[in-house]
Amino acid sequence: GNRCNNAVGTMGYLIEEDLCTVSTTETVQKQRAAPSSSGRTCVVVDCELANCLGDLWAIAYLLSAPNVDLRYVLATGGDTRAKLRVISKFLAHCGRADVEVGAGPTGPSEPWLEAGDDGVLQPCSQYHPRCGPNPLLRDWAKKFDDRQQLARGGYPAYDPIVRLRDALDSRVDDTEAVVLCLGSLENVERLLDLDEDVFARRGGARVAAVRALDEPGDRAKRVLSAASSGLVARR
Repeated sequence: GNRCNNAVGTMGYLIEEDLCTVSTTETVQKQRAAPSSSGRTCVVVDCELANCLGDLWAIAYLLSAPNVDLRYVLATGGDTRAKLRVISKFLAHCGRADVEVGAGPTGPSEPWLEAGDDGVLQPCSQYHPRCGPNPLLRDWAKKFDDRQQLARGGYPAYDPIVRLRDALDSRVDDTEAVVLCLGSLENVERLLDLDEDVFARRGGARVAAVRALDEPGDRAKRVLSAASSGLVARR
């Protein structure tokens, strides 16, 4: 019960503040005006936006990092259109509506809350990549106009994996890029199916995988071996 109350209380505060803790900082505004070269690291993010705010905190950190050029965020798992709206509104409130957000294939969403032994609803203890976005975040972003964001990639006719590849190829300098996977490596594997040399071009690409140890079969081995370097962590 306390875990749920603390999480909901924290999210309620951030939403009430319109998630502006980092959006009004001088650092983020400078990042918007900075050129996309000058040795900054090109970063693309694949995120599931499940349960709590961890993925948004990661994006906020990237936006505030002076050496990062955030190029693309791909929302995956379950109701990806709802997740796209949440991420797009968050970026807009951070003054970075210029960052493209893609929507992966949609599918059924797993429930965000489950009843504990005492019958009290709390965040699901079992990770699932199809988990829907937090209901507070879904409600916060449900009226956000995402048509301009969708028009960038020609949604729904476009392939978000192609857009992911194009974002990596769009960096100006031949510096190593970073693919940050906050959920499953499924989309990165699809990227290799589309273009097996995508991580070998320019300055190469490093893959940082949060849940690589949970991946089925040889997926993690294939992805991490294709990258110029890999980082595996379990959250």
